Amino acid sequence: MQLLSRNQDPVFADITPSPQGKEAVKDNTTIEEENGKDPERTPTDDYMGIPDGGSRAWVVVLAGFLNFCTGFGILNSWGTFQDHYENIARIGGTTWTSARITWIGNLQTGILFSSGIVIGPASDRWGARPLIIFGSILVFASCMGAGSSSHWWHFLLTQGIMFSIRNALMFYATIGAIAEWFDKRRGVALGMAASGSSVGGIFWPSILNALFHHTRPRWVYRAMGLICLPFLLLSCVFIKGRKGLAGHDTHGRLTDPSCRNPRKAIFRSDFIVFIMSEFLVYLGFLIPFGFIPAYATSHGVGAVQANGLLSICYGGSVFGRVLAGKFGDRFGRFNILSLICFLTGMMTLLWIKMTTFPTMVAFSILFGLFSGGIMPLSSTCVAQITPDMGYLGLRIGFMMAVLSITTFISTPISTHLRKVSSGPDPIEASGKPSGFTALFLFSGITTILGGVCILFTRLKWGSKENFAFKKTT
Repeated sequence: MQLLSRNQDPVFADITPSPQGKEAVKDNTTIEEENGKDPERTPTDDYMGIPDGGSRAWVVVLAGFLNFCTGFGILNSWGTFQDHYENIARIGGTTWTSARITWIGNLQTGILFSSGIVIGPASDRWGARPLIIFGSILVFASCMGAGSSSHWWHFLLTQGIMFSIRNALMFYATIGAIAEWFDKRRGVALGMAASGSSVGGIFWPSILNALFHHTRPRWVYRAMGLICLPFLLLSCVFIKGRKGLAGHDTHGRLTDPSCRNPRKAIFRSDFIVFIMSEFLVYLGFLIPFGFIPAYATSHGVGAVQANGLLSICYGGSVFGRVLAGKFGDRFGRFNILSLICFLTGMMTLLWIKMTTFPTMVAFSILFGLFSGGIMPLSSTCVAQITPDMGYLGLRIGFMMAVLSITTFISTPISTHLRKVSSGPDPIEASGKPSGFTALFLFSGITTILGGVCILFTRLKWGSKENFAFKKTT
């Protein structure tokens, strides 16, 4: 078997065997390797190897699933907390405005994305386990702190800052650890772990609503911390990265020394264009999540049913995350990512005509199914084009930091588009939200445009073989 020569660039390695049969294909992988039958090789200085399975690797995925379920499941349930805080303010319990309450939720997403520029490199340097342990301590402290809070700035500190830093520590450490254990199955492994956030988004709102109705508010946060505790302990024990991958590419092979520096890890043309493409995708596809209930109530759907559409959407994304990873591993990660971006954008455009509850249910299922794989598959694509796995955390963190801008500008853009479409006030005299047409057009077109740019990245830096279907056994 030939090894990757040091002057070759291991970019876009999901390729199809050449028609010559058992001859070597692009980046010197053989047909046996492409069909999942990697010849046994003893790790050497030039080849470290990736397990790509085994009980130890899948235990990391399971622990990652639990991490996403507790952290991102609660993050996806922010609407339950916001509704609780607004109800307290409405009856005169606090003087908090809706804008101040929204700041707590916005910080959770903003810090999760933007902190990657610091936490990503920390994951590269110290590995996953120290970050997981510190994050576990932080989430428990934030829950206990929120249970003792009484002022707005207390909740801003505990829920808005401490909990979001915890999510960031868990996210980058978990993604990096799983990427180190898998190669050909990396997409489905990350998708299975990330599906925990969708599962948590289904169950946590019900748990929190029950707690708010049957216990004192401060015990809701303490109970939340106690529920998370056993899952956090399991993740501390089982999530562990692999040592020695620095200086090796995404397949575990020794990489060119010229690629082993932070500047080369960031300022590569394929990576920069991919980030710009992702920026468009995130600017568009995140918008509908904040307007699914509002759009439903504007067409006469009850509040309970309208909020239930979000749970249906998260249910669809459970399957979307896993299927996108599975198909990405087989047919090409960039191929599938560009396809699901296109389908997500098209569903958003069709949403304009879905004005009955059954059609809204169909939209929620399909939108969750198509959009669910965007985030985990994006990280998989970054790993695929990373020339030195020692800088994987830096690359994912840098990308997420750039994408954090979308979380801060999407809200004012959405507000402006609704005003333009419906007049000076996006709330009609009837009290129902309006002005969704321009908003959905912007969201759908931007997401499709981002998908097209991802496909351009594939065409520009990938070979023709990259677009053919990969054979599997």
